[in-house]
Amino acid sequence: MARIIGADWLIYQDLPDLVRAVQHHDSQVTEFDTSCFSGEYVTGDVSPEYLARLQAERSDLAKSQRNTQGSGASLRVVGGP
Repeated sequence: MARIIGADWLIYQDLPDLVRAVQHHDSQVTEFDTSCFSGEYVTGDVSPEYLARLQAERSDLAKSQRNTQGSGASLRVVGGP
């Protein structure tokens, strides 16, 4: 991986170590949002099904299909989970 990205070396850090690395002794922060690494979202309502629906609706194929519908297409509002 280091060679592929052009790095001299890599460090793989586990999540608890990452959280400890960003904390400091007088911090008022009691929690650190690691959802982008752990998949555990602070809102508690982001499910795999919700993420799959977003991916499908935002995919290149979905964008292409919307673009081919022309200017008469209506916008669709996508709600939360």
